[in-house]
Amino acid sequence: VVGASGFIGGALADYLTRYFDVLRLNSRHSWESIENQNLQFSGISRVFWCASAANPVQSENHPELVLDEIRSLQRLISRITSDKGKAIPKVIFLSSAGCTYSSNVLPFKETSTAQGTNAYGRMKVKQEELLRASGIPHLILRIGNVYGPGQIAGRGQGLIANLIEKQLRHES
Repeated sequence: VVGASGFIGGALADYLTRYFDVLRLNSRHSWESIENQNLQFSGISRVFWCASAANPVQSENHPELVLDEIRSLQRLISRITSDKGKAIPKVIFLSSAGCTYSSNVLPFKETSTAQGTNAYGRMKVKQEELLRASGIPHLILRIGNVYGPGQIAGRGQGLIANLIEKQLRHES
């Protein structure tokens, strides 16, 4: 699980650890440090990519974060595809539902136009395209309005956590 110290990645890693041996990579930076140690993917059946240092607000204000996120996934793809003759793990990529769909027709469907509504959405669409073009077995999950224990409000995403926080503070 890449991004195991984050809100979603941490919950996923905790759950999976109950049933499987799980390699927890706390951030994409820990992935990159292991990448430099020549991590082999043999014996690894799934890679869950939950890591992101960018959120919708940061992506608008810091385009360098967007490029860094794209390059980080490109490095994972390159590393997996360089293991010639070995079993390739399936990559489960956590994308965004709220920022990727470009259509005004609701509800969104998997076939709805997805070009990104902002810099964050365009980044996620680009990452999805890279994964599709790689030939690596994958599953893209466009998730939206995720909430639960441990989520921190006020970070530029997380509608439900922010609404609950406002209610608890008696704010509009």
